Amino acid sequence: MSDNNLSDVDFLCNYPNLVGLSLKNNNLSDLSVLGNLQNLEDIELYNLGDVKNLDFLGRLQKVKRLILDFDRTVDLSKINELKGLVKISLSERCSFNLSLD
Repeated sequence: MSDNNLSDVDFLCNYPNLVGLSLKNNNLSDLSVLGNLQNLEDIELYNLGDVKNLDFLGRLQKVKRLILDFDRTVDLSKINELKGLVKISLSERCSFNLSLD
């Protein structure tokens, strides 16, 4: 869902079987609802307004591929919980708070 001027993604709860999601260039601030999409394996998040909190990632145990591109600092502390993660791509345009325990 690119360039749709989305300000809310709560409607995605109606699609619990989604395995891939790409959100690009939308005006979002809260992505916590994505934590309910337990079947997500492939996530791409690009330029999403004021999104800073990615804690929902900790609830997505099936994620294998994660692409993040933001122009601000984003907290990635929950990334350690993605045990199935095979590929991650982080933009050079942003900084990340990341603790690898």
